[in-house]
Amino acid sequence: MSDASQQPRLNWATLVFLAAPTAYFIAFVHEYAYASVFGYPSSFITIQIAAIVQAIVGLLGAAASLYIYFALFYFGIKRGGLRGVLGFRLAFLWGSLIVAFGVTRIYAKHPSEWIPYAVLFLLYPVLLLVLPLVIHRKVKGLEAKFQADEANEDATPSLVSRAVALAGRQLSFLIALLALLILFSYSLGRADAMDSTSYLVATFEGQQMLVLRTYGNEIIMTPKSHPKDRLSRKFVVTFISDAHPFVAEAQDVGPLVRDCQILIGCH
Repeated sequence: MSDASQQPRLNWATLVFLAAPTAYFIAFVHEYAYASVFGYPSSFITIQIAAIVQAIVGLLGAAASLYIYFALFYFGIKRGGLRGVLGFRLAFLWGSLIVAFGVTRIYAKHPSEWIPYAVLFLLYPVLLLVLPLVIHRKVKGLEAKFQADEANEDATPSLVSRAVALAGRQLSFLIALLALLILFSYSLGRADAMDSTSYLVATFEGQQMLVLRTYGNEIIMTPKSHPKDRLSRKFVVTFISDAHPFVAEAQDVGPLVRDCQILIGCH
């Protein structure tokens, strides 16, 4: 393992400098996920200042929550007598369960979306707990089995262990935090689009149009089609101004898109 003093570290000035572009990227991921459901190009997306501020708040909240989680669980391991690798693997499993539960709550009505994420997040920590029991089944004692597995890990580090040792704990923590924020931002964007039922309906050049998204004075619309769950791939982008006022009414038209596949949008 690398000495802690030799591991890469980022100072506070660098972290503050990276906060704004990171928040912008997270906000863009949310809007990109929303757009992917309806199929309009990402070039239509405009990130507003309010979205960046919300992303910064989310970034700080997620960082604080993740740090407190690790601190409390480490304290619990010490108080509860769970020592060494077994305790930390249990902590890893518990954290993965929390993340998987969060994703399932976001995609509650869409199991095809959350099941792959749940499997992805639970498979590795479960294997970390199950494999030592199988590989070291001749070793007596539960903790002894995990100590033997840790000895093998120290002798022949896995790819994950090498990556963490190379990056250092601080950078590894930040990478994990960014990955979780991207996951939840993307999931929230898709779920927002898939669960929406009420839309503004306006008349544009004699045709009824559904307002999919507004960015400041920019409006993205698509023709109101039948059946309602199959959207046209035609989009109209227009701008509100004093010379071109926008008149619309809210209608409960129900979900517009069905049978979306994870990551690739809807067809």
